Amino acid sequence: GIDPEKVPRKASWELGVKLADDMIAQHLAEHGEYPRKISFVIWGDETMRHEGVLESQIFHLLGTRPVWDARDKVVGVEVVPSAQLGRPRIDILIASAAEGMFNNVTVLMDQAVQKVKALEEAENFVRDHYLATKAALIKMGYSEDDADRRAGVRIFDEPPGVHNLNTGNIAGASGSWDSDVGMANDYINKMGHGFGNGFWGEPMQDTFKLALEGVEKVVHSSSTMLYGALDNDDFFMYMGGLAASVRTVSGVNPELMVTNTRDPANPEMASLDKFIASEFSTRYINPAWIEGMQAEGYAGARTMVEFVEYMWGWDATVSEVVDDRMWQETFEVYVQDKHDMGMREFFETESPYAFQDVAARMLEVIRKDYWQADADTRNELLQRYVASVNEFGINCTEVSCGNPRLMEFVLEQGRIGEIPAIDLDAFRAAVENAIRGSIEQLAEAQAAFASSNDARIASQFQNTQGPSELSGFRMTQVERSSVVQQQTRTLPASSLSMSLLLQGLVVLALLLWWWRRRQQVG
Repeated sequence: GIDPEKVPRKASWELGVKLADDMIAQHLAEHGEYPRKISFVIWGDETMRHEGVLESQIFHLLGTRPVWDARDKVVGVEVVPSAQLGRPRIDILIASAAEGMFNNVTVLMDQAVQKVKALEEAENFVRDHYLATKAALIKMGYSEDDADRRAGVRIFDEPPGVHNLNTGNIAGASGSWDSDVGMANDYINKMGHGFGNGFWGEPMQDTFKLALEGVEKVVHSSSTMLYGALDNDDFFMYMGGLAASVRTVSGVNPELMVTNTRDPANPEMASLDKFIASEFSTRYINPAWIEGMQAEGYAGARTMVEFVEYMWGWDATVSEVVDDRMWQETFEVYVQDKHDMGMREFFETESPYAFQDVAARMLEVIRKDYWQADADTRNELLQRYVASVNEFGINCTEVSCGNPRLMEFVLEQGRIGEIPAIDLDAFRAAVENAIRGSIEQLAEAQAAFASSNDARIASQFQNTQGPSELSGFRMTQVERSSVVQQQTRTLPASSLSMSLLLQGLVVLALLLWWWRRRQQVG
């Protein structure tokens, strides 16, 4: 097992220093200057495997290093003198800190930030940003003491014991939004709780927004082949959600990097687009992988659907890492069956609804202009989707029955693509029987909701917030049993933002509508 008090281990520290230096050198070569602020996503299960490589990168960027005792336990951090460091102290932002699993490391990283921000040096980006944030918070109405405490926070996460980031659900409900500001808003509201400098999970979304400004890179880690970036939603929810929030706050797309230690003999800092492209090519369009999924029957078909949904999650949050080529190849492999693997027979035998999910999502990506598919591709997708619905009935999911705007798109583009009217009429009947309403009327209502909701969130997002009603509490050294008890504490209702309240009312209204429909059916 791993002893949290020995994280980072000395070997992990050495590797983290090397990879951080590689990242700095790459940035210097590409931009001609040092990065000023880099953000990190830390997961506890990753830390258990790499034993503190990512955390070591953070310590090194700040210009600090761990202090080990005779038993190799980390007992503190010390500042590396600027003359020895030989470069600026680079600011950091941590979003998702694994505070529940490695509280001691969270405390150490905070100690490093607090020591560095106090150094009056010529090239100390940490102190520069701390002073700028403090001034901004005072302007918002915070007292000087409270602004000083908050401006020193660099670690943000969900409240202790809470894990309910909603980025994946928002991405999936793509008919209900036209701007990604909703994903950024949800991410900031959920993740905007500060840890360190006297706080432990207090909501401070306004401080989080200020901390997001100026982030130039977002770094995640991958230390195992057990999972990748396209076989789960957590990767894009936390890393993609963070990048989308940086873009919304600053108007700039941060560079996305992966601290890749999967191969211990060849650790590297990989760009996320290359990391994802490699996984996509070696797994999801690889006949060997597809054959393995086919052997699993309907479960394998479901896994294919999940991969397409997760690829859409990346496209929705950071579209630069998913290009048209990837969607085109997915279409050619899973719809056109370019490897001659009997994909049509497989889907129709094992799960025609899985095929509908894949086709509907690809059509939705086209509808939203994330994929500039050619006319032949679009028409073939439309024909196959309409034919499947007419033969097997519609599979009602978020992207189909829950997205009348897409159903309207299918009818409109189907007419342009000269799908026979009798087939489109049958498709309309199947859909409208399932949603119990007019496609056009419901599509119009959904479009109106998306427009008004996007505008509402954008206006709230731009509003300057004042001081929180909560005063927080001082962080002290506590026993682990006390930490567990503290993590179960319920946050006061006053900490909820108005936007979350309104979103909850929308969800409640939808649930009531669904219940009434069920009663009518019964």
